[in-house]
Amino acid sequence: MLATTQISAQRSTRTESVRSILYVNAAGTEKTFLIDQAQQTVGRGIQCEIRINHPQVSRIQAVLELHTDGRVKLIDGDGKGHPSTNGTAVNGRRVEECWLESGAEIQFGKEVMARFHQLNVGRTTARPQEPMLAPMEDVPTELSSY
Repeated sequence: MLATTQISAQRSTRTESVRSILYVNAAGTEKTFLIDQAQQTVGRGIQCEIRINHPQVSRIQAVLELHTDGRVKLIDGDGKGHPSTNGTAVNGRRVEECWLESGAEIQFGKEVMARFHQLNVGRTTARPQEPMLAPMEDVPTELSSY
């Protein structure tokens, strides 16, 4: 008699995830910030998630919006129609808002420079496959006593 057993197999799938990072250089000190929230404010105010304590940076300098597709939009000022006092430039051009691309150079005010980078982070996850039936040859169907 041919017996069968269920074999549960796992299939690995690779999904890409984007990580956005902002490197800020203020007065010779570089800090790294992970952009991981739907909206993060940049500025010298204590309410800012990305705090840059520098006199050339406005209390609320800019807003970074992380969209569900991984793209990041920079908005100068508070994101509610009030621009920053000191201005924001991306790749040498003053902006009100723009989509950031990896490698973009951002200037907050006149002296603070930042670099924006996006990293593709691959994740491998095990996902169960549909169970398979596999023959178990030469397996006794009855146990014999010893």
